[in-house]
Amino acid sequence: MRERWRIWQLSLQARILKAFFAMAVTLALTIWMARLLAGDQGLDLLRIQLGNSGAVSIVLSPWMFGLLVVWLFVIWWFVWPKNTAWEAKEVTIDVAKIGSIKLAPNQEVAGLAHRAWSEIVTRKACLPFDEEHDVITEVYDSWYALFGEIRSLIKAIPVEKLRASEDARKLCDFLKSALNDILRPHLTKYQARFRAWFESEREQHKDKSPQDIQRAYPNYVELVADLKSTISEFETMEVALKTIARGNE
Repeated sequence: MRERWRIWQLSLQARILKAFFAMAVTLALTIWMARLLAGDQGLDLLRIQLGNSGAVSIVLSPWMFGLLVVWLFVIWWFVWPKNTAWEAKEVTIDVAKIGSIKLAPNQEVAGLAHRAWSEIVTRKACLPFDEEHDVITEVYDSWYALFGEIRSLIKAIPVEKLRASEDARKLCDFLKSALNDILRPHLTKYQARFRAWFESEREQHKDKSPQDIQRAYPNYVELVADLKSTISEFETMEVALKTIARGNE
């Protein structure tokens, strides 16, 4: 629900509603200030006059003119996209196990990419594996949490957004492929067997550190090589998501 709310806040509909709300508040404040300063009798924001020749003229008071200027600023601030110099430009990203995709992200797509990027960079998905200090089970725990967060991001995108935006569909497919083609293969092949072995060994060797225990795993070299390869893929994906979110900086 929280992610759906964040995504909706970035939408054009949300920006328009915010603009209308700000305009209504501005109108109310303008009327209140005009009455306070000029009195009820002197309040005349808009006057329509009919001349002797039948011509109709519209006269704006200084209050109304100032209100229109403020409204134009409000519409620009809330509705007009900010920092969009790069949005119309096509971005090409390449990740070996996923392939190459091209898109011209709008703010909603960029926002989704930024949230996915922040999830990746704050976990161990794209941090180099240190064989001297890192514990493999902790890496797997971080990957498991990342898997759930990325899946939640995908599920939170409203169907109408996916139908309306091809780039949103491309990004969803990109994130889904990251889970199914990068994370899942390693976890399926190694995680269950390693965890079972590691828990058994830790019970038998309580005097050893987790790092020393995991190095005795029969397929340790193969596991670590594949783990590092997976992390390398996520490093590439992290750069790709950052490009989608921020453009070609």
